[in-house]
Amino acid sequence: GGMSAAASALRDVAPPAVNEASFTAAGWLVLVIDGLRLALPQRDVRLIELAAELQPATVADGQVIGWLPREDADPWPVYSFDGGLRLQRPAAETRRICVFIEAGGQTTGIACDRVHALATDVELAVEPVPGCMTGIPSPLAGFARDQGGITAVLDVAALTGYIDFLREHGNGEHE
Repeated sequence: GGMSAAASALRDVAPPAVNEASFTAAGWLVLVIDGLRLALPQRDVRLIELAAELQPATVADGQVIGWLPREDADPWPVYSFDGGLRLQRPAAETRRICVFIEAGGQTTGIACDRVHALATDVELAVEPVPGCMTGIPSPLAGFARDQGGITAVLDVAALTGYIDFLREHGNGEHE
């Protein structure tokens, strides 16, 4: 029937609803920072690089711990968090790997101790952040529980906004 053809054509152009299934289909990358495990959708990751490849930042760079040099383009800034998700400079010696994420046209590096991919068939059932923890800008989209405990799920757009917030507000501390 003509109806079903039109309906299926419509379904092809309609964007997929962001339900748990499509959210997990892309796979996850888990960043380990001290005792913290942070999951990112793999589709938001541009590059993984060793921290040894960075050019050191100068004092004028504020909270940036280093820059990834790039041919014919501006270098990408790298930030390091402590286990409380505060910007940390200089970075702890364990932050040996940099994961570069892209959001809103800007690429930012996050230094972490180790990184591993979750198997694509692993379902992260993302629970929303409890209401008591919202309010201040947060890089978290929610939490997921698994055998290893709790993994915080990052939203990359929120993460870059959170870094900007920390930089402008003295890292959330009162000077």
